[in-house]
Amino acid sequence: MNLGLLDHLTKYSIRDLFTQPSRTMLTIFGIVIGIAFMVSLSSLAVSMKTEIEGSVETVMKSAVFVNARRLQGAIPTYVSNTIQKMDGVVSVIPVVISVSASGGKAVTVVGMPVNEMQGFMPVVTGRLPNADNASEFLTTEPIAASFNLAINDTLKVTTLQMMTSTNLKLVGMTELVGIFQGLAAGSGMVAFTGISAAQQMFNMEGYATIFIVRITEPNVAQDLKQTIEATFPKLNVMLETDLVSSVGNIITSLDALVFAVSLIGLSISGLSVMNSIATNVVEKRREIGVLKSIGAKNWQVFYIFIFQGLLFGIAGGILGGGVGIGITYLILNFVNNVLSIGVTFPFIIDTTTYFRGFSVALILGILASIVPSWNATRVRPVEALRYE
Repeated sequence: MNLGLLDHLTKYSIRDLFTQPSRTMLTIFGIVIGIAFMVSLSSLAVSMKTEIEGSVETVMKSAVFVNARRLQGAIPTYVSNTIQKMDGVVSVIPVVISVSASGGKAVTVVGMPVNEMQGFMPVVTGRLPNADNASEFLTTEPIAASFNLAINDTLKVTTLQMMTSTNLKLVGMTELVGIFQGLAAGSGMVAFTGISAAQQMFNMEGYATIFIVRITEPNVAQDLKQTIEATFPKLNVMLETDLVSSVGNIITSLDALVFAVSLIGLSISGLSVMNSIATNVVEKRREIGVLKSIGAKNWQVFYIFIFQGLLFGIAGGILGGGVGIGITYLILNFVNNVLSIGVTFPFIIDTTTYFRGFSVALILGILASIVPSWNATRVRPVEALRYE
């Protein structure tokens, strides 16, 4: 291989791109948009996964969750007495979670013993409900603001089970920790009240939706799961690994969907690269004829234009990845500081996501330029020299 000729062809390929700077910039810009979109959405998925897994780990290091296998099934609270006596169990906390309505808007009510609330929802302003059966509730400041509620205001809640309304008094603002953060991340109202009040609202006296089982140490979780499910076959026990795995599967599916959607946009970028290279081939038809007439091989002509596609991919990948990370930062800054939804998503520069975007751009640039580059090798010297 003549390295001197290869170096000349490389310089020629680069110089040719700069003869049409507007076209070159627009082609690169098309790749940048597609890669930035893909990197940004993938980075947001990584941020969500990190936050959710951290929240799960916070609460699940010392606890497991028990719920009915049937969707929204109720569990008799006396079951907790049996679970309480099992090895490795410190305490069993009954929780009621159900949906009601207020003024045509959904309200998720979470009821649990008031003496356990502070560990899951520390009070920032105001106080805890006076008792488990008090018609009082806590919520987060962003949710209260979205419903125009202040401390001591009343929320009229209607439940399908009782077909009656209950007036709940807002007595405190909370900062959630652990698994309940996810409930407050939505757009609806989430009201945290005493366990007895929630049971009465949903006609569930003597029942709970889930049990939070505090354990002595994480090592006993697996054995405890087997014991509970053997004793109560209709109950399901969720461990930290189960929840993290479920979250991971959801985020992975979301990431795959994002990647698929991004490929649709990138296909348009690929057409832009193909059009740009094809136009270059047409414009350089006479010069291709000159090169071939002085002995240039087909692969050398092919190299000129495939290298241009490679340069498009490199530039688009580097810039697109950087722009995508920047967009991710702006979105997370807006969500965390402006929307203040109660969950803070971390800004993570994920190198895997960046290099995946770069690799996709590189492959895109090469694949999109194969056909026009191949067409360049089929140019006949005699016909090309006549071309004006």
